[in-house]
Amino acid sequence: MSNSKQSRETMGHNLSSESALSSRLSVRALWWMSGGIILIVLILDQLIKFKVKTGMLLYQSHDVTSWFKILFTENQGMAFGMDFIGTMLLTLFRVVAICFFVGLLAKAIRRRLPAGLIICLSMVIAGAAGNIIDNCFYGLIFTASPPYSPLLVRAAVRF
Repeated sequence: MSNSKQSRETMGHNLSSESALSSRLSVRALWWMSGGIILIVLILDQLIKFKVKTGMLLYQSHDVTSWFKILFTENQGMAFGMDFIGTMLLTLFRVVAICFFVGLLAKAIRRRLPAGLIICLSMVIAGAAGNIIDNCFYGLIFTASPPYSPLLVRAAVRF
């Protein structure tokens, strides 16, 4: 058997076994799985950010492993501190993006697409929701944060 034929069969086997999980579960069970993942990731995300915000100094780093390091930084914009559209527009874009990804998730669940796709979409939704929570509330919760005025214009904890 040639290598390319064997790799195609292996890839098909992995995909079919992943699809088998989705096809074995009911649509209701897939929604519960997805909602549970979103909730768990969102809670873990916020707990870690809270611990970093209350237990580390700005720009302090913590080595988790030799290849994984947590560095406490804050920014008012998006990744790397870019702020070319404004935080309020960025937050509104995130809300629209969450709606879009929830629609994709609903379609994936209805079609019983592979469980890996459903899990990934759930994690993307949780991450976007976590960023919205950061932007909206972290400036209100922490007095040591720089004072950012109206709602939806807050600094986000990044690590």
